[in-house]
Amino acid sequence: MDQEKGFTLLEVIVSALLIMVGLGALGVTVVAGKRFLRQAEFRSQAMGLASSKMEEYSQRGYDILNNFSLSGQEDLEDLEDFYNWTAIVVTKNVTNTTMPYRDIEVVVSYQEEDGNGGLDTKNIRLTNIVPYPFSHTAAKNILNSAGDEVPFANQTDTSILENYTTIGESVGEPLMLNGTQLDFATKKNIEVAYSVSVGTNSTDNATEIDTIDTIYSACFFSNGLTSPYIAGVEARTPIGTQASFNNVAVIENVTSRNDNRIEIKWYYDRPTVNKTTDDYEYTTGYTNTRITLRKAILSILATEVK
Repeated sequence: MDQEKGFTLLEVIVSALLIMVGLGALGVTVVAGKRFLRQAEFRSQAMGLASSKMEEYSQRGYDILNNFSLSGQEDLEDLEDFYNWTAIVVTKNVTNTTMPYRDIEVVVSYQEEDGNGGLDTKNIRLTNIVPYPFSHTAAKNILNSAGDEVPFANQTDTSILENYTTIGESVGEPLMLNGTQLDFATKKNIEVAYSVSVGTNSTDNATEIDTIDTIYSACFFSNGLTSPYIAGVEARTPIGTQASFNNVAVIENVTSRNDNRIEIKWYYDRPTVNKTTDDYEYTTGYTNTRITLRKAILSILATEVK
């Protein structure tokens, strides 16, 4: 007689327990997986916010990006959880001989479930630097300054330096760059360019502009250690045929100082030649003839000395 086979009660209980344990483990895995996905979503949102803030401040450039510490709070994509952010900019290597730079740190923090019913604070931290720029530019414009008159040379010798007066200094703003405009953190070579236009007015035919009438102009550089000197070459413009003039000069190895100064100067001359010495002699001015400034532009390009 064949013996009947089947499951005993014990086997059924053990099988049920195994199934329950498996289902429990599966439930825990599903819950954990959901939590991990939620954590990944939070981390992605925080990283996006940190990257956005870092890009916002990094693109401002060294000269605009001054030291600061800012903070705020944002709720991204209608999530219930808020993201707190802090951005800090600090200038480094200020007193060193190496190139200074702006150090940027952005931190985004948020709350995350720890799996035990509590919350942990998580942080996303990004850092970047903005280096000191290799080149700088600056400019000074004078427009419609009809009252600024070019001074007339009145010396009786062949020296020219004492004749020079800064363009626009007599009435309007002087055509110069100085102080913090020329105070660079590293040694620079400066290329200076200037352009000037003038107008003439004469009420006496005997003293009208002559072909030998000349405007002398030059770029002068000085600081607390040097007296003003001509940088580059002196430009000589026959005012009778040319109502505007320009020039370019290069000043090398300008060190970091807050008293650096670049001035564009000029004077007007109608020289005569001493037949005995063949030297130029300076005459006096003409009361019925005026040469006045119309427009002037001074611009510089300062590049790092390699």
